[in-house]
Amino acid sequence: SKEIEKIASRKALIDINDFNSEYSQVGPDQFIGLIKYSDIVFTDSFHCAAFAIIFNKPFIVFQRNNWDPRQITRLTNMFLV
Repeated sequence: SKEIEKIASRKALIDINDFNSEYSQVGPDQFIGLIKYSDIVFTDSFHCAAFAIIFNKPFIVFQRNNWDPRQITRLTNMFLV
């Protein structure tokens, strides 16, 4: 997305979904650490969004490609007031 590219041009970007990246096979502790020490989080993951909230990190949630609409329920419910 253009928004990610704009921010990434000013910051280091770690893509854990890039299988060529050293971060693609991180364990739970490393996954949480990446969120905890980030400046901003871009995710399509409920758990990643939840940890961004816990660590008070700004985040943007994107819809996954080929998402089953029932899978978005947890994220939708997280943001209901």
